[in-house]
Amino acid sequence: MNKNVWCYTGYTFEEILSNIDKNGWDKLIKNLDVLVDGKFDETKKEEGLKYKGSSNQRIIDVQKSLEAKKAVEVNLD
Repeated sequence: MNKNVWCYTGYTFEEILSNIDKNGWDKLIKNLDVLVDGKFDETKKEEGLKYKGSSNQRIIDVQKSLEAKKAVEVNLD
């Protein structure tokens, strides 16, 4: 089907990894392509942001990040 699965959680990638064995995070993260991480911050809201609501959020390539064991952001350019 060639679809991407995106998730907005309010948590950072690092927070999810540090709790990977709790509350089913492992099942979620292994099935995601993209994670928009971090909480929405009204004070950092900007017009024109792609796929995220505030500038403190990151768009993470989950599978590359799991391989690298660190957050790898998606290049939207």
